[in-house]
Amino acid sequence: MTETRRIQLHLGKCIEDLDQLHNVPDLKAKKVHLLCKTAQKLFENAEEARAKGDEEYSYVYYMKYLRVVAYISKDKEYVKDKKYFNNMLGSKNPNKAIDAAEKLKSSLIERTANLKLCCLMHGLEATMWTRTSCILLVSVYLKKLYRLGEIDYPNWSDLIPQTPVARPKPGEPQIDRSSKMAAVQLYADRARSMQQILEQQQQIADTSLTLEMQRIEAEQLREQEIISQLMQLENKQFDMEQENQTLREKLEEYQRKEKEEAEKMAELSSDEDESPPPVFDRNTKPSKVAPSSDLRHRDFQPVWGVVGQGLTGLKNLGNTCYMNSIIQCLNNTAILVTYFCNEQYLEHINRSHSTRGAIAEELAASEVGKHQRTFRGCEQQDSHEFLTILMDWLHLDLQFTMKPPLKDCLKLYLNGETIPGWNCPNCKEKRDAVKKLDISRLPPVLVIHFKRFYVDPKEYSCNAYRKKQTYIDFPLENLDMRQYSLNCTGNPIYDLYAVSNHYGSMEGGHYTAYCKSSLYRKWYKYDDHLVTEISSSEVKSSAAYILFYTSCDRS
Repeated sequence: MTETRRIQLHLGKCIEDLDQLHNVPDLKAKKVHLLCKTAQKLFENAEEARAKGDEEYSYVYYMKYLRVVAYISKDKEYVKDKKYFNNMLGSKNPNKAIDAAEKLKSSLIERTANLKLCCLMHGLEATMWTRTSCILLVSVYLKKLYRLGEIDYPNWSDLIPQTPVARPKPGEPQIDRSSKMAAVQLYADRARSMQQILEQQQQIADTSLTLEMQRIEAEQLREQEIISQLMQLENKQFDMEQENQTLREKLEEYQRKEKEEAEKMAELSSDEDESPPPVFDRNTKPSKVAPSSDLRHRDFQPVWGVVGQGLTGLKNLGNTCYMNSIIQCLNNTAILVTYFCNEQYLEHINRSHSTRGAIAEELAASEVGKHQRTFRGCEQQDSHEFLTILMDWLHLDLQFTMKPPLKDCLKLYLNGETIPGWNCPNCKEKRDAVKKLDISRLPPVLVIHFKRFYVDPKEYSCNAYRKKQTYIDFPLENLDMRQYSLNCTGNPIYDLYAVSNHYGSMEGGHYTAYCKSSLYRKWYKYDDHLVTEISSSEVKSSAAYILFYTSCDRS
């Protein structure tokens, strides 16, 4: 850095004044990630100030940066992962900052010393002029007192060495050294203006640092929200995978039984002559009908029967008789018709499947062709093939998941546990005993905690814990605790008002809360600072960890 590019000193009179400015407050209240970003910002400000020629600000920023780096190096998180945090700070930046700070300190000490020397020289010049004036006054007084005017006294201007008049450099103000008050006022004005500039720069630096810290905190908060949402989505995905696993097991069981029945039928008919399989001549199928003007706009309205209920015909949309035939057969399956007409299927709709429950809700050609390319268009297909695919779709659209109810969990928890080989304190012999828990009195607020963490038997020696993701079906209202209490004195009916949820595993996770407002009588989701309204159907999930019930006479 050349001398011409350096800015005049304005922050302090000596290096000790600058050392008092590089203190960084509230280091203990910030996390390591935030401190790393703050250190990087300080390093950038130091480099920028140095490039502009402001050695004082550059030195202060470098020292602040080194102080933050020294504090980070003592943190526990830094010791655990030094490589990660060194990459954030920059592997070469600390050494570069040390070298630059040493050079700047030497330069500033030299400049402050030169500045003090110049001020001292100006003071000596003023003192010399004052003494000269005093000597001349004394000489005049002596002449008048002793009337020694005839003596030829030397001229004092010849005895005093002439001080060369310093010509002002271009761009510098002209100062009248003969007027001390003007010089003092000029320096005072300069000092006041420099102090104002210094205060403004300090305010700007503090404001920019505060804004940068606020931005970093906002980014960290946003990252936490995204992590929370990802954990909730992973939990929902796990629920769907569990339900799919249950369906696959049921399907395998069903296929196994079918195979066994087929083997039994084959054994019974082994003595009989095997009849030749039916032969179908695919060439006799009706050819594709060219769409006419009246077939381009299909009419899906039914043709109402004139005989009675269930006697409704279906239009042929162009060789869709194979489909109409199977649908009419299913329409006359009494147990299936009752199941759909009574809307019992709505309790088992599976929206996570590719069809999203559309096949179960509407058996129409438009929906079937939408999900199976084979049944699009006007070509005739095999009715057995259509029936097989339709049954598979209905099986996936209507899923039945085993969800243990809360009352079964309470019964299992309060049941007796047999302890073999218990030492009886009375007879002093080993006997079989039963260890049992009972609820003597029902509380006004009932808190139920699910034991979702267990020791993995595969890693028993390592004492490794895992989390259970089992879905528990707990009631939102009218939980009857009468059968679980010995003395039922109060109201045994409880209503749910809050649920604490846990998403994730033993290695890490996120907690949220579902609470029912007693003021608005609605359910709300509390995710840290975010509060959103939810429906009562969303309260139950496999993430439920702690349930809060209140007695109905207190709610």
